Amino acid sequence: MVSKTVLLADDDPHHSELIQNALKDAGVTEGVVHVDNAAEALDYLRRSGRFRERPPGLPVLMLLDLEMNHIGGFTVLEQMKRDPALRVVPVVCLASSPSDSDVARSYQLGANACVLKPLEPEQLVARFQRIGQFWLNTNEPPSEN
Repeated sequence: MVSKTVLLADDDPHHSELIQNALKDAGVTEGVVHVDNAAEALDYLRRSGRFRERPPGLPVLMLLDLEMNHIGGFTVLEQMKRDPALRVVPVVCLASSPSDSDVARSYQLGANACVLKPLEPEQLVARFQRIGQFWLNTNEPPSEN
């Protein structure tokens, strides 16, 4: 059975809460694991650090804020796509500004999508409801072997 867990890596508590609520509204029933920095995102994916005891399996989707403090989202994306065990996890990069260079770099590093986080909460919720519906209800993830 494929997990329906979504890993959300975003250091903005307000955006994280809105995104989690939008995903719930889209039918994410097993939950969203939220981490607020890149190191924890990598620990979760690798089952290390405080996530050493988490159940096996990879998230069906990672929502990755590109502009986190310290180690940024680009570093996480780059490390994921270099790791044969992690590169199968679909990654939707989240950008706060419409920088063409950030979008291009995301795709060059292997992102599956890049989404601009709108400023209006209603737009943010609607956008992430659609993302959740596609990635969790329409897309067919790889099986866990």
